[in-house]
Amino acid sequence: MPKHTIESLFIRFRDHQDLGALTEVHDRTAPQLLALARRLAVSGVPPEDLLQDTFLAAIERPDAWDSSRPLVPWLLGILAHRAHTARIKAGRTPNPDRLPERTVATPDALTQASEFQAHVSGAIAGLPPLLRDAVHGSLVDGKRPSQMAV
Repeated sequence: MPKHTIESLFIRFRDHQDLGALTEVHDRTAPQLLALARRLAVSGVPPEDLLQDTFLAAIERPDAWDSSRPLVPWLLGILAHRAHTARIKAGRTPNPDRLPERTVATPDALTQASEFQAHVSGAIAGLPPLLRDAVHGSLVDGKRPSQMAV
């Protein structure tokens, strides 16, 4: 009995949901895919997880494979893409030691700030118009004198 190609086995899985055929595809391609996963080593992601992720993607979207082309390069492409995505996600993990410390204002501090702002606004409103614009621009808007002059 002639040995089936991995392409014909994957077609059997895709068209007839033959899990035995998929198992044989996995068994015959896993060593090559695992070798690439090890070369693409992503920090915190075991190569076996990349291999599993690759087959999960192939199982979820078997119609994405063009059956006129070889199967292994398609699987290798999925694996490389999954490794790239994992590498990006690993790089986005925030380092708590690098984050600025956050302070939460107490209700008392918020009340004091609000009262202070009301006093400042009242004082600015009592100034003559030309002086009011200059003080408001400097204290409230944070503009430099050169910016206000423009």
